[in-house]
Amino acid sequence: MRKWTKWMCVVLGCVLLCALVGCGGGNDSGEITMFKWDFAALNTARRQETPIYTTLKEKNGGYDMRSVTCGYGDWEQTINNLYNTGNLPDIFINYAVDRPQIFKKMIRDGAVLDWDKYVTQSTYPKIYERLHEYDWLLERIDYLENKHYFLPITIKQTHVMFVRQDWINNLNAKLGTILVKEGILSRADDMTPAQYEQYKFVLPETLTEFYRLAKAFTIYDPDNNGKDDTYGYTCSGNLMWYNNWVFQAMGGTYWGWVEDANGDPTASWVTEENKQAVAFLNRLYKEGIMDPDYTAMTDATKINNFCSNRTGIMVDNVYYNTYVEQLRAANRLTREQAKEAIAVIAPPKGETGAYGLRGNPGFWCGSCINGELGKNKIKAILDMFEFMLSDEGYDVFTYGVEGEHYEVNEAGEKVSLMGQDANGCNITAKTKDAAFDLHMFVDWSLSYNPGFSTDYELVQGYMQMAQDYAYVDKITYVQTPRIIDDWDTIGQESYEAFIGLIATNYGGYNTSTIGEVTWDNIGLDSSKYNTDWNSFTNRFLNTREGQKMIDELKAELHKYNL
Repeated sequence: MRKWTKWMCVVLGCVLLCALVGCGGGNDSGEITMFKWDFAALNTARRQETPIYTTLKEKNGGYDMRSVTCGYGDWEQTINNLYNTGNLPDIFINYAVDRPQIFKKMIRDGAVLDWDKYVTQSTYPKIYERLHEYDWLLERIDYLENKHYFLPITIKQTHVMFVRQDWINNLNAKLGTILVKEGILSRADDMTPAQYEQYKFVLPETLTEFYRLAKAFTIYDPDNNGKDDTYGYTCSGNLMWYNNWVFQAMGGTYWGWVEDANGDPTASWVTEENKQAVAFLNRLYKEGIMDPDYTAMTDATKINNFCSNRTGIMVDNVYYNTYVEQLRAANRLTREQAKEAIAVIAPPKGETGAYGLRGNPGFWCGSCINGELGKNKIKAILDMFEFMLSDEGYDVFTYGVEGEHYEVNEAGEKVSLMGQDANGCNITAKTKDAAFDLHMFVDWSLSYNPGFSTDYELVQGYMQMAQDYAYVDKITYVQTPRIIDDWDTIGQESYEAFIGLIATNYGGYNTSTIGEVTWDNIGLDSSKYNTDWNSFTNRFLNTREGQKMIDELKAELHKYNL
């Protein structure tokens, strides 16, 4: 009965999507359907005829735009269902080369447009420039056959570490008492200024400082509510993505291909560096420093826990003003008090000085055009994309529409016409105009700090900091037949193995006091862990034939001088 009900839900869902999109996408009908997750706002903009919506409609020759959407967790399945039923929207965001098995089939079936049939340097110079910025993909991915089947969507590294500075202040205010509990002092009043400087808690620059602070956030009541209800650190969503800074600090990377000591490619999963990273995460988990609910935690819950005094450290996108406001509201603070309570830092360094966050090679996902559209609609869509990629288009998706969202003064400066909200934060085109998110079809990064944002320059500095420590795999998107067929599966299995290793109680920790955390005692010394790790790597390399994948990749790289 349950299986029948589930099957019927899938069928009804496909029927509903078919009705939303309109069967048979290959036409020049009077509207452009667009797919992105969480994109219902476009239909609101259409009803309201907002300034940004009206501007884009003018650029595409008068076509109305309609959103086909779903939740983030379902978007990949949804677009695949639309493809399998022959009902792809006119424009849709897709993983593209990140999902080679599916994308190869889309290309084979003519489901995605070859942009080169219409785009030249003279007809659409901005589109042409974006497409050819990633010509190295054509060199590495044979099934693209030297054609452009998607427009890479620009993204910059925007992940930073957020720390509760007010919790650090609270711990330092009772440092003498903490040092008594640690056995370093006999009486809190005996603490000298020199001891305060030696043992005070600081924003962590290294893994040892991170561990010491995160543990103190867990066991020493940093919010002063008299309860044992806090965790030092948490992550959310894809486990390894938000923990990838730990892998970088250990000198590795949580997913993908890296060079071994001889300069040859190997799978990041089975490196010694990843072994140490998983061991460190195991320690955080088993000592109760990392929230035990992390594997099921949504981004929204993680952020809420940080702002409402459950968690002291998290990694997330640099939506600084959003988090300041959420913390302000949860704790009844002024905006200035909330700002003082949050610190934004680079991820801590490992013992060798390695640090950073794994990023994308300038883009993430791609915008695809339905391969069955008529020429008139294709031209309308390309005209709109050319505008969105232009300087004028970027201005619209930064500041809004002149005369509606801002005006230009006599000095040539843009001055906002949007005012402030009830909490004194500047209103931006992102919050004012429901069509603002159309920018996500060309550039994700414009969301994080739109023009006229409160503390605009401060957030720009955080974004630049994140770009400075972004790490990109050297051999990204080299896709051999084995990688295309098996990498997603073998990677997912490895991810699940890591979860199991992190949750296993190995012991073997040096139970030093918080005052004595060093590189020598922060690690895991466990023969059982070594055995389990070796079992995992043997399964990866031999049973799952990961070694054959590595050997195939090594041979392929000779083509590219990498």
